Order: sequence, then structure tokens, then C-alpha cells
Amino acid sequence: MTAVDVSQADKPIIVVMPKYLTADRLIKSISSCDSLLIADNYFRSIIAAGGIPVLFPITEDEAVCNSVLELADGILLTGGADLDPRLYGGNAEDENLGVHVANRERTEYRVLDYIFAHDVPMLGICRGIQLLNVYSGGTLYEHLADNLPEADENGVEIKHWQDIDYSLPSHKVRLVEGTLIADMLEVDEVVTNSMHHQGIKQLSPKLEAMAYGPGGLVEAVRVPDLSFAVGLQWHPEYLGTHANMNRIFERLIAEAKDYRLRK
Repeated sequence: MTAVDVSQADKPIIVVMPKYLTADRLIKSISSCDSLLIADNYFRSIIAAGGIPVLFPITEDEAVCNSVLELADGILLTGGADLDPRLYGGNAEDENLGVHVANRERTEYRVLDYIFAHDVPMLGICRGIQLLNVYSGGTLYEHLADNLPEADENGVEIKHWQDIDYSLPSHKVRLVEGTLIADMLEVDEVVTNSMHHQGIKQLSPKLEAMAYGPGGLVEAVRVPDLSFAVGLQWHPEYLGTHANMNRIFERLIAEAKDYRLRK
């Protein structure tokens, strides 16, 4: 009988939502069937903060979904494909839209139903903040370049999808004083990375904006009615300890430990 590693037993389980790629979008040397994909930086960040990451299955089987969710002490909603604009009354004919993944969206809606019903700690990154806003009744810009200024007040070009390494910060984000994200990072302004072509247009009335980027774009939100449900437009998993970004994952793990005790 294998002995239980006591040092691991009290670590919270963080369920991570993967990308879902159909076989036609993969090269044969990687896979010849539909596949789940996750950037290792998500797992590394969770492990470094003291959690155990577990990949969530993309499935229509409600019983399977619920069984995995019952194991979860926290949930991470990750980046990936554009959301179907029909979910928020957007323009489905916009030529800049990428491929949306309907089965992933249906699975994520089921996950969000569970989060809101059980107050599970949640962190949404990039697509994750957009998903949280749309689920809560907000809308998105289908393509930021068509809707927001091309340069800031100093004439510097705004690149929402940076062309430098993702581990390098590229634009400023203003944190709203007194908000959860400002308290976590202990600053009122931070330089983040940026890898997205969509963003929040109309903020859901169920969410609180906590940070703003170039052109006034909402860059961080929380759900005031939940203990810890945070969405970020940037990717802290690439930034390590830059500007205390590791504290975001550490806070998720702390909240997950508290949730484990009360669930």
C-alpha cells in the first residue's frame, strides 16, 4: 500500500479549463484526434503558489462535470478561442472573429453555474474575464482595433496583442484604489503583458471593474456577491514575480484552502 504524502494532502485542488482543439487544427505529429491543450505556465504558477492543478474534461456529461467540480477547491478559467458573439448579441459576421468552440463554451457555462451556486474561488485569465462578463450579461468588442484608439494620449501605439515575448510587460494598467486587485499587488499602477484582440465593451452590472488599460478598456473585474471571483485581461502566469503577480495565484490558493474547510 502506497503511503500518503502528508505534505501534499492539505494542498487545494485547482481545476483548470483547457483549450479544445479539433483534429483539423492540429498537425499530425501532435495528434490526429480532437485534443485538450493547456499552457504549462498555468500549472507552474498554481504549483508554485501551493496548489495542485487538475485538468477539466470538455464533456457534455453533466454527471462527469459535477463529479470533477465536487473535487475542486478552486477553478481557473484560461485563455483561448473567441467566444461566440451570439452569446452577447454581437456581430457574428465580423471578419476578424476567430473560430469559437461551442462544446467548450457549454462546458464553461456549466462550470460557472456551479461557481455561482457554491461560491467556489475562481480566477479568469484573458478569455476567462471575457467569459465571466458575457455569462453575467455583459458584452464584448469583437475586435479592439476597430473600436478603441490606436495610440495613447502621448501618441504611443497601443498594442493589445504585443509582438514581444509574452513574459515581458508591454503596457500600463491603472488599478482602482481600494479594490481587491490593488490590495493584492499593493500598487496603483502596473505594467502588464497583453495578448488579446477582444475585450469588455459593456460591463455586466453584476461585476465590479478594478483596473483599466489603454483606451479605458476594463482590465480586471470581480464578482462582489462571491467570496473570490476575479477576472484579469492580462496573463499573470507569464510574469512570475514581476510586480507581485505571483500574489494573484497565492491568493487563489489561500481562498481555495478556506473553501475546502467550509464546503
